[in-house]
Amino acid sequence: MPGLLWRLLFAAICVVLLFNLIGPFCALVGFTLDPNLNTIIRVCVGGLAVFYVVWGSSVPPWRST
Repeated sequence: MPGLLWRLLFAAICVVLLFNLIGPFCALVGFTLDPNLNTIIRVCVGGLAVFYVVWGSSVPPWRST
């Protein structure tokens, strides 16, 4: 159970960071982000986060020693 909590915490932090950085990064590069493309990116990132939480490694890399 502790492995699931670590994965959930790590995935939540990464998803929040990605959701907040996708728009500014695209604007910096000069790419206009269509709302439909933004939705597709968010669904893919969320799906990858769920995949990681369910089937990811059970112990964080820094605690595997």
